[in-house]
Amino acid sequence: MKTLSIVFAITLGLVSLPAYAQMRNRVPKPMERYNRTAKGSNMAEWQRRLSDPQVHVRLEALQSIGEEGGEESVKPLLQAMADSDRRVRVKAIDLLGQVGDPAATEVLVQALFLNNVEHSIKERILAALGRIRDPASVERLLDFSSQTDDSRLLCMCIFALGEIADPKTRGPIRSLKEAWDDADVDRLADDALAKIDARIAAAPTQQPSILELEKRLGPRRP
Repeated sequence: MKTLSIVFAITLGLVSLPAYAQMRNRVPKPMERYNRTAKGSNMAEWQRRLSDPQVHVRLEALQSIGEEGGEESVKPLLQAMADSDRRVRVKAIDLLGQVGDPAATEVLVQALFLNNVEHSIKERILAALGRIRDPASVERLLDFSSQTDDSRLLCMCIFALGEIADPKTRGPIRSLKEAWDDADVDRLADDALAKIDARIAAAPTQQPSILELEKRLGPRRP
């Protein structure tokens, strides 16, 4: 009888182990509970925390929004570009590049032309535009490249154009390279041109139109 009781107890214990493990998995870990309490758990809560007077709270909220990603994250990240603290502004721009949604392009490009935006912030904006790779930003980037007199900003602009790799920017980039007597401009222009050439080479061959085929296959004229 005693042996039977021991076997029953062991069997009961083995059967309950999986259930116990599942129960433990369902219970939030201490760090998860802390994160939910300290950092919020949804987009609405994170957006609310962007108005918190503590900078570290706003930075944590931005990080959560950026990690969530998607179109819903773009608006609060753009709004954070106007934050009073430079650290928040920089992080918002970097996260916009990380999210990579073209919905951010227009506001980012506009900020490039504002006199009250410092050069270091414009560098981060150009880096973000390079990560987003939105062809819609090409014309404004070319405008900016022709207007700036800062070689570092020009280099960042050429880098962004190279990341987008729009074939129509090949000529303007070559012109910038020729106009500037600057080793960094030369190097980045060459890198950008190489990226554009690689994209052109990788593009599928365009099929000839019906008219072109008729000309090729039709009888030769004397």
